[in-house]
Amino acid sequence: MGTDSAIGCDVETANPVAVCTELDPESKSLEAKFCRQEFHIMSWTVAINHATVTTPILYASSVLTNENGQAGNAMLYGSTLICSLFFSTLIFGVVGPKKGLTLSMGLYSVYVLLFAVAAQLCDRRNESNGACVVGNTYQLPVNLAGALIGGIGAGVLWTCQGAFFTNCCQRVAQAEHRCTSQITAELAGTFALIFLAAEAVVRASATILTKNAHLEYPIVFHIFGAVALVSTLAFQIMASSGEAPAT
Repeated sequence: MGTDSAIGCDVETANPVAVCTELDPESKSLEAKFCRQEFHIMSWTVAINHATVTTPILYASSVLTNENGQAGNAMLYGSTLICSLFFSTLIFGVVGPKKGLTLSMGLYSVYVLLFAVAAQLCDRRNESNGACVVGNTYQLPVNLAGALIGGIGAGVLWTCQGAFFTNCCQRVAQAEHRCTSQITAELAGTFALIFLAAEAVVRASATILTKNAHLEYPIVFHIFGAVALVSTLAFQIMASSGEAPAT
């Protein structure tokens, strides 16, 4: 039976590096704690950032005119597909997982902010449900530009997130003397829980802010854009470049 490798990987360069082969038990404990902390930083910031992006998709056909909203969603998914197929690996190879995640989350933030701007560009709304009936001339191009940027971010994000996640799993497995597959299953379940929780909270907050706090949709999505920017900055500042902590 083959052994399960647990070699660390520098998340900035994606080059294999042995991070804790010769560490003493105390250092390995610190290494495991450090890598789990890195995992939670990535999980929460990515989950919150991503939730602010998926929420506008749900409201696009009503906050904007139906035609403009559907066109924006088509652009978002189309650019995501093209970027993920042809450009994500190239970008990942140039910038590495951490910078790639920061870049993609930043592009997500731009998408949400441009969606908020597009939501403001409505000349007439339905009085009964608030849906946009007539959009400003600039609503469609602003929405398409934001969707294109967001799609590029989506195409890059999951490639970089996967590499960052894999690195954390390998390093934790080596430090704790456990199989990488076991750690991967454990942390994947944790990430899924965090991810779904963030989606639920952000989507519920959109309803609460509009129905209970009576905020207009453009204001709500400007708030979401600010949250996306804060999560991007938090990841960039708090996540390391993959170096083990000093002991």
